[in-house]
Amino acid sequence: MIKASNKALNSESALIVEIEALIALNLINLLKDIKHHVHGPAAKSVQAKAFASATQPDLAFIDMNLPGA
Repeated sequence: MIKASNKALNSESALIVEIEALIALNLINLLKDIKHHVHGPAAKSVQAKAFASATQPDLAFIDMNLPGA
């Protein structure tokens, strides 16, 4: 269990799926500040699926109100 927790804390890449540009930009800046590689932002579910498939990120921040999700 400890190893799983450490991996989550030391993740290197994150996918941002957000329709609000300012929220996406804030998330990107926060993640870059802690040295994560950021994929996205994707504003549509089709984009998000393509990013996720191509990059296989360690984390994903997904807008719960995303149309078509």
